[in-house]
Amino acid sequence: MKEAIGGSWLYTLVIVMIALFTTFVSVTTNYARTYKIKDHLISIIEKNGGVTPTTLTQIKEYLDGIGYSSIGSCPERTGDSSETWFAFTRDSTTGPANGFGDRASYCIYKHVISCRLTGKDSRGGKSTTKFIGEMGTNSIPRAYYGVAAFFRLDWPILRQVINMRVTGETATLYSPNQNYEIKAFEDLSKCKS
Repeated sequence: MKEAIGGSWLYTLVIVMIALFTTFVSVTTNYARTYKIKDHLISIIEKNGGVTPTTLTQIKEYLDGIGYSSIGSCPERTGDSSETWFAFTRDSTTGPANGFGDRASYCIYKHVISCRLTGKDSRGGKSTTKFIGEMGTNSIPRAYYGVAAFFRLDWPILRQVINMRVTGETATLYSPNQNYEIKAFEDLSKCKS
């Protein structure tokens, strides 16, 4: 009897160790995959000079090609009011999806560092250019984008165990594309006075 009890304890210990090892391997591989996805989204935005319909089409093709299906909620607005996150579904090619709440496939925000505001002078009617933001000696419009991708660990019996967000930012883009065709970024691509 003593041998039977000792054997079952050892058997349980082996099963627990296998379960822990399998969990560790699945979490690390899925998390690394999410970082790779986030980095690829950033490189697509940098290659296209901002978020345009072409950028969104390339992102859709990439996500369809790798079978990305994770969803989550975008980060909350930060202290800077220009950093509003916009939710995109996997099939978004024309702009952000409204009313999806925590069902976004990925999220993007645009942070304008400096820009030009061109308009008519109120007194003489002459066209003037006003530079706004962190200019220094550089008068080139600059902005960067933030990207969030989602990591989800979904097991058959337990269902969704872990749902996390991985965020990153592009390098500073000089003369970023003005995204007037994507309405959500329209206000953020214009200068603020």
